[in-house]
Amino acid sequence: MRHHLFDKFGVDLTAVEGVSIQAVLAFLGEVGTDVSKFAAAEHFVSWLGRCPDNRSPLFLLFPFPPLFSSPISDLLSNALPKANS
Repeated sequence: MRHHLFDKFGVDLTAVEGVSIQAVLAFLGEVGTDVSKFAAAEHFVSWLGRCPDNRSPLFLLFPFPPLFSSPISDLLSNALPKANS
């Protein structure tokens, strides 16, 4: 399976720590192999719904949950190692 995913993406995404074959398959299903539709990483993060809501200074005091949650966003959040807290 890893070989087929390598053929699709051109890189072995499962080599990233915490990224399973299931995560790569979910990414393939949600995004596809052409990520050029995202001009920058910021656009991809925005599409995932993971950009902070900066419309109000109260956001820092009272953060709201995301308005939506995509399966790929949840999967990536759980798969990738957490930053040092």
